[in-house]
Amino acid sequence: MTAVLAELAAHNMAMFFVLLAAAQLIAKEAGYAMGRYQMRKPNFKDDSVGMVSASIFGLLAFSLAFNLSLASGRYNDRLTAALDEANSIGTLWLQAKAVDNPRAAAIADLTEQYIHLRIKGITADWGADDIKNAAAEVSQLQNEMWGHLTALLRDRIDPQVTQLTASMNATFDSTTTMQNISHRTTPPDVIWLLLWMTVVAMGVMGFQFALNGHPHRLLGLTTILVWTSVLMVILDLGAARIGDIRVDVSAYESTISSMKPIPIPALAP
Repeated sequence: MTAVLAELAAHNMAMFFVLLAAAQLIAKEAGYAMGRYQMRKPNFKDDSVGMVSASIFGLLAFSLAFNLSLASGRYNDRLTAALDEANSIGTLWLQAKAVDNPRAAAIADLTEQYIHLRIKGITADWGADDIKNAAAEVSQLQNEMWGHLTALLRDRIDPQVTQLTASMNATFDSTTTMQNISHRTTPPDVIWLLLWMTVVAMGVMGFQFALNGHPHRLLGLTTILVWTSVLMVILDLGAARIGDIRVDVSAYESTISSMKPIPIPALAP
């Protein structure tokens, strides 16, 4: 069921918003109808309804804050991982350029292809073929780059080549980290808990409106729309490839713009 929701959200966020809002509206109206039914009973007492309502909304607010913090943390992790990867790729390119060897020059050229593939993989939408295709091409490039480095290490071992080896390892490690983070989402159980508590809370709100003798449909609809908007932001933040909140690739683009021929100045006489 979680996969179905993810597919729906990735395909059409507006429709997902409408479905969430509709579920809450139905719960609110069902709660109102139940409240009106209870009010017709002669022995009905509403002394504890306010206390229960306050408790549920308090728990919902806590769950909302927890989920928002969790989703924001995941988004910040993706931003940090993207910056680390872009910096690692840039460092690898610079060190490959600094080594005067055809193998190192080949590594530098492959690094330029590498960063474009990484942008392609990061910006791909949920379930797109570009994700698997870019990952396969990145793996192939990694093998080719490591092959050039292996040949270079067999020819010479010096501080420059040693640093190049460390930079390539750091780049590959940062790519693995970024790929893993991009596939992570907020745990499904946490999402379902939030959605379930939201529906229950809207039902309790409708029940409370019934006890007050007025459905307050405009007020209820406004509350539902605002609450649904917050839920959508939380779900969007928690997923790397769903919705409009995506990882900023400006760090990669900045690295690409710096990959220009490096002039070697003449020594002063």
